[in-house]
Amino acid sequence: ANYAKKETTKNYEINEAKEKTVASPGSIKRVNIAVLVNEDITPVQQESIQRSVASAVGINPDRGDTVSVEPLPFSTEAADRRAAEEQAAKDAENMKIMLAVALVLLIIGSVAGYFYWKRKKRLEAEQAAIEEAERLAEEERLRAEAERAAMLESGEIEPEEMTEEEQEHLSERQTIEELIRNKPAEMAMLVKTWLSED
Repeated sequence: ANYAKKETTKNYEINEAKEKTVASPGSIKRVNIAVLVNEDITPVQQESIQRSVASAVGINPDRGDTVSVEPLPFSTEAADRRAAEEQAAKDAENMKIMLAVALVLLIIGSVAGYFYWKRKKRLEAEQAAIEEAERLAEEERLRAEAERAAMLESGEIEPEEMTEEEQEHLSERQTIEELIRNKPAEMAMLVKTWLSED
């Protein structure tokens, strides 16, 4: 008539530690870098570039990483074309400056030439006026001397009223006239000699 029920549960479980790591899809297994430089580089510069690149990237030789610096001739066509364009632009700018300077010098020269020409014309006009005045004065003097000589010959003026210069001229004239009358051939030769000397 007595009933008894007893349940016992024993779990013999193993201790577990679960870890979950989330990482990027890819991973670096090895790094290979190639650097191309112009052929005019020296071996010392080549080694320096190789060390700089290895240091910047973090090369790991144990992992099999490599850095290669290879010299080869670069094409300078683009650089030459750019240099030619820059030189052409510089030449055009220099040409503009030279044209501007030439234009300024031309204007200055034209203004200076105009004033020089104007001054020369004024001096020539003044010189021509002086020469004309001298010519008129000389003509007037010769006319007065001729009139006085004519008056002297006609007896209107006495020799005593003549100046010393007029008396000298009269004496020379009388002497010449006398030589012309007495020795015409010799006087002709003398005149030819004077003309050749002049």
